[in-house]
Amino acid sequence: MSGQKISRIGSVAIALIYLIVVWCRTGISGAEAVLLLVAAPLFMIWCSDTIGSFTLPAEYHSIDKPTPGWLIAGFGWLFLLFPAVWWFFIR
Repeated sequence: MSGQKISRIGSVAIALIYLIVVWCRTGISGAEAVLLLVAAPLFMIWCSDTIGSFTLPAEYHSIDKPTPGWLIAGFGWLFLLFPAVWWFFIR
């Protein structure tokens, strides 16, 4: 199994754990909020190469080279794991 496939399966598993825990504690409204919060990190992990290849025309001079997909996926993981790490240290 490739590293990208393991990353995708792991990210969905963590997102489902978040959803189940919040749903059991607060109900469907909390789970909807969590679903919105994990959508962006999941998108960054699953579509990292596509996001990384995005560039702007030369007249904007802000994004003129592609960003490596592993960097986008890494930030996705950082954003996805932040709530768990925060809860662990604050609790």
